[in-house]
Amino acid sequence: PWVWVILAIITIISLSFKAFIATPKGLMWWHEAKLKIPLFGPVIATRFYAQFSHSMGSLVGHGVPLLNSIRLVSKISANVFIQSLLDKVTGLVAEGGSLSSSLKKVGSFPLMLVDMIAVGEQTGQLSKSLEKSAVRYDKELDKRIKRMTALISPIIILVMAVVVGVVAYSIISAVFQSVNGIKSRV
Repeated sequence: PWVWVILAIITIISLSFKAFIATPKGLMWWHEAKLKIPLFGPVIATRFYAQFSHSMGSLVGHGVPLLNSIRLVSKISANVFIQSLLDKVTGLVAEGGSLSSSLKKVGSFPLMLVDMIAVGEQTGQLSKSLEKSAVRYDKELDKRIKRMTALISPIIILVMAVVVGVVAYSIISAVFQSVNGIKSRV
């Protein structure tokens, strides 16, 4: 009987969660929360920074105006929260702010990326600076993925050990209950 109650609760929670993230506010919250999930969040964020740097560097390097470049990069991001941040950056740049100061004001962007962009703006080599930061974030992404995969195998082993332990305990307790039932009849 408890199994059905637990399954019903899990079903209700999962359906409620799915309905919540189907709303714009819920989707925004979920996309922001994904960036804060231990182990996976930093990988998602680093991937975005690498993609952002590559795309912006390429677009700016090929003569696309800065505002249009930011808008294009915003559209290719699948994360709604990041799109909203880039929309704020677009607004600040449209008002006359530099890209680095706009990223800094919006927050949520790493200072290293902001500083690299600031150096690129000051030297007039924004596309080269963005490409350098893209290479750095690609290397960091590789490191994070290696760390994550190194941690996943011990976690899987631990989960499997718990599952095997529960099954073994269930079998042993069933055998003892059977033996005790036979003893009590004799």
